[in-house]
Amino acid sequence: NVLTTVPTDFASAGTAITDLNQRLGITGPELEAAAAQFLNLSRITGTDLPGAIDKGTRVFGDWGIAVGDQAESLDKLYRASQASGISFDELSGSMVSYGAPLRNLGFSFEGSAALLARFNEAGVNTETVFSGLKTSIGKLAREGEPVPETFNRIVDQIRELGPGAEATSLAIELFGQRAGPDLADADAYATTRYVMGADGLHWLAEHDGYSGCVITREGRLITSDAFNAY
Repeated sequence: NVLTTVPTDFASAGTAITDLNQRLGITGPELEAAAAQFLNLSRITGTDLPGAIDKGTRVFGDWGIAVGDQAESLDKLYRASQASGISFDELSGSMVSYGAPLRNLGFSFEGSAALLARFNEAGVNTETVFSGLKTSIGKLAREGEPVPETFNRIVDQIRELGPGAEATSLAIELFGQRAGPDLADADAYATTRYVMGADGLHWLAEHDGYSGCVITREGRLITSDAFNAY
């Protein structure tokens, strides 16, 4: 059935079926659907099939994603990758490497993919950010305040301040000296664009060094002219 739904060959279809059965323990229609999805992912992104299956299933395991939710989760990873320009391999690898600290900060699967993609788009060293984030949050937390609430409160303050010295100073406290300035501006601009909706892309295009895209609920991709250069 896989060969009738996906443009592939017998060898690739066999690899997908075998690898996914071994890694996920699925059979029947679920296995065929997963194989078709990974074959399409490999074809569209130019990613090595065994590598894509390895990275994707590692993400499923690390995040504890149930079989019934895996197709949607893989699709979210792909969309985040396409929207930001980060490769699927790199994004899925980061989702495993930084999954635990992101979950401790209260990030959902989709939110984590978006955040890591944003870090990559802003040229931020993710390892540098996370190495000091836990200590920084401890200093910024109010008495008895859970970690996710502290993080969200500080990020909201950065967004409200907008691009400028105060936002940059607060971002440095949270993310560190090296990553803070880039993330403060990136987050403020991204939030402003989000509030403005699709029209925000025209506003963003007026600012040198910034570009963006919108993925609608219907899955339609709208981009600024500068974004298309990527």
